[in-house]
Amino acid sequence: MRAPVPLVAPVLAKPTPATPMTAAAAEVERRWYLALLERLRAMKRYPMVARRLGQEGVVLIEARIGQDGRLEAATVRRGSGYPMLDQDALRLLAEAAETARGQLQPERPTRLEIPIAYRLDG
Repeated sequence: MRAPVPLVAPVLAKPTPATPMTAAAAEVERRWYLALLERLRAMKRYPMVARRLGQEGVVLIEARIGQDGRLEAATVRRGSGYPMLDQDALRLLAEAAETARGQLQPERPTRLEIPIAYRLDG
């Protein structure tokens, strides 16, 4: 059995407009961000066909998430070189954002760059 595929942490793609944020709102946004990361890690599965074909790579997704936590847009900014991995990363983000949304919302529109790594170990 192979080790779990690591997920690289998302980073803010473009700073959102300078909006004064209370400490409570900042904490809610931080908890939402952590919930999204947790969902991405928990839901990630290496596509079996890609695994068999030895496909590896990092997919960089640019995502726009509304203040209600809904994924408004997601595009592959830099592909892995394998369409199957790129599509899986988009699917993963959509599913993870929806389940995280059930827990928390980010309080304001957010743009993220999310690198998702697919690595075969051993």
